[in-house]
Amino acid sequence: AHNSITVDTKGQPTQDMTAKGKLTGFLTQMDFDLAKGDATKAYKGYIDKFERACIYVRPDMFVIVDDLKAAGKKESRFEFWLNTPNKAEAYEEGNGARLTKRGAVLDATVHYPQKVNTYYNNIHAGSDMKEIIPLVKYTDSEVQKRIWFETEKVNSTKMIVTLDPHTASDSMEYIDTEY
Repeated sequence: AHNSITVDTKGQPTQDMTAKGKLTGFLTQMDFDLAKGDATKAYKGYIDKFERACIYVRPDMFVIVDDLKAAGKKESRFEFWLNTPNKAEAYEEGNGARLTKRGAVLDATVHYPQKVNTYYNNIHAGSDMKEIIPLVKYTDSEVQKRIWFETEKVNSTKMIVTLDPHTASDSMEYIDTEY
């Protein structure tokens, strides 16, 4: 619910038990596992298509492929969200972010679309950026940090993001991207 896609900053309804998706496929191989799902109905008409494929590439890489289509024939912006109470920094290139906690690192890189706008916020808020008072009091070091990557206005697109978890002493994996 918190690290997902929004469309024009609208996401799945809050606390709505009818906002459901479904698993549509699963494949396991020696080098990778793939799970695919459809979350279109969970968005209650904000989106005509939201299919996500999560690919775990052994030993330690994840590829997220989101297939997205705006509602009707209109153009929308799609946002890919990452949330953490820990340290978060956007890449200077604007195509990714690094989240860290103690000795653990998650490098998230947007490979497609090639141009995204990257934003950062350190308030506990919904996708509309209205502050939410948390049920649990966070310490100053646990303030919710949010990084999101926003597409230009389009009717449909794919978003392809790699998630590279590693230790702080290791470098992120080099990923060769071809368009």
